[in-house]
Amino acid sequence: MIEINKKEIKNLYKIDLLAELHITKTRLSFFQKKYNCSLEEFEKKINENTDKENFENWDDLMEWKAYEKSSQEIKEKLEEIKNENYTLTG
Repeated sequence: MIEINKKEIKNLYKIDLLAELHITKTRLSFFQKKYNCSLEEFEKKINENTDKENFENWDDLMEWKAYEKSSQEIKEKLEEIKNENYTLTG
């Protein structure tokens, strides 16, 4: 039988979150470069342009927003770990 301590579990979870955050940041950077603006600016452009609907832009907006939300959630989890605000279950 092996022993796994709380610190090892915490560190593994933190590494997993950091990997997810890296992927998320890469996708966010892709959209910022693709449209050469921030999410807020892009959303404003789409909402102002009512002449012709561009489905690719709308799809990108939804995906961009999802990655932004995911990034924020991951950062919050990392902050909770940093502040030792967690419990181990199971």
